[in-house]
Amino acid sequence: MRFKSSYRLIGGLVLTLLLAACSKPGSSAFAIGQPVFSFNYESVSEFFIAKKNPGEPAWTARLAQEGWLGPQQVTPRWVIREVSEGRILSDQLVDGSFIRHLLDNLRTLRKTGTTLSGSDASFGLSPEWTRLAWKEGDRRFELLLGAPAPNKGGRYAKIGEERLIVDGAALDMLELITGFHRIRHQRLITWTLDDADRVNLKWFGADGKLTTQWSAERYSGDWARPQSPSSGATPRPFKKSPDQALEAIAHLQIHSFDLSSELFTQTWVSMEWLDRKDHRIVIEIDRKLRAKSSDRPHAVFQLHDGAQAALSPKNF
Repeated sequence: MRFKSSYRLIGGLVLTLLLAACSKPGSSAFAIGQPVFSFNYESVSEFFIAKKNPGEPAWTARLAQEGWLGPQQVTPRWVIREVSEGRILSDQLVDGSFIRHLLDNLRTLRKTGTTLSGSDASFGLSPEWTRLAWKEGDRRFELLLGAPAPNKGGRYAKIGEERLIVDGAALDMLELITGFHRIRHQRLITWTLDDADRVNLKWFGADGKLTTQWSAERYSGDWARPQSPSSGATPRPFKKSPDQALEAIAHLQIHSFDLSSELFTQTWVSMEWLDRKDHRIVIEIDRKLRAKSSDRPHAVFQLHDGAQAALSPKNF
């Protein structure tokens, strides 16, 4: 009898432990109000995005980080490694600042609720509206996003086997990606103005002859007219700082990508930027505002119409 009582006691303890283990949430469960991802966004080396929002053209892109843009290494250099079938790209650069900001904001996504019973398809998760995947070192992450969660804010999501509702600034950033073109590097010049130590500008007439030229170099926190090194003369500061005019050039925006190289005609404006170690980029722009840059070989871009005023020699 004593042995039977011991067996009953042991059996009861085992059953209690099993029930307790089954009642605990799985290790993959996310707590309400807590971030769903933890990683170092600056160490992410690969990023994949697929968008198939209802009513919009579907597209995918696989990106990789490869170094930096500009001598001061402020902006990470992200490039397109794979893209939707049928797309032919002459320029693979991605808006690295935007991708880095998006990755940073993915760390702030929080679980705000759970989903009721139902199929993934009923929440826009099969097929998913958006799929994101990224790699940090040996760690891989994936996020599936579906339809907006009505009356709750955020969107239905799936991480691993868990379906949930998430919310955060990353969702707003994803709404800004209205098409594949939005992730591309839309500034013509990949350097920032702070990267440049000297700038040389030249304008050419319809006959191809030089009509105007302008140069500047860094001096005492601003810009000055360069002097010949052999003269030993001190650079002469400008009466009016050209910094604003140079910033306008630094932010020239691309309107269209992947133009045929045959469309580029005769150079109207030539720009040369050099840093302190004589690293340089050369940009050429024709009168139709088609442009090419030495650090984006084989590509011709169409600039926005506003570039016409920014490039006028009257600004310098």
